[in-house]
Amino acid sequence: MTVIPLRGHDGRFASHAPAGPRYSLDQAREIYQAYLAAVCQHQDLRPREVERQLARPGKPNVDIQWRRAAYARQLALYLANTAHNVPQKLLAEVAGITPAAVCLALKAIEDLRDIRSFDTRVDIVAAEMRIS
Repeated sequence: MTVIPLRGHDGRFASHAPAGPRYSLDQAREIYQAYLAAVCQHQDLRPREVERQLARPGKPNVDIQWRRAAYARQLALYLANTAHNVPQKLLAEVAGITPAAVCLALKAIEDLRDIRSFDTRVDIVAAEMRIS
């Protein structure tokens, strides 16, 4: 099934989309993993490698592999939340991080949205996303 992202009036992903479907934990996990797989494919990463990298402490300013994995997770969380309306609380549980960490991940990606080339890449990943 193809996921069609929710868009706001300005064409961007809606940050405050209308109340959508209520997801179970399993459904939220499936959506997040599908977005993570799409992001990884676009960035030439493997989802298992992302999980392995993030399971260990990293130094974001020094450790390039850890930073790439963290960015992939941030973007997957962002897309699952804004394009598919998965609640942040469920995403925190699925990703194994705190709700505050999810909020910070979403903010980190949202801060990059004003860069046109980044916004285009987000659109491309979202368009390529498929849920089997």
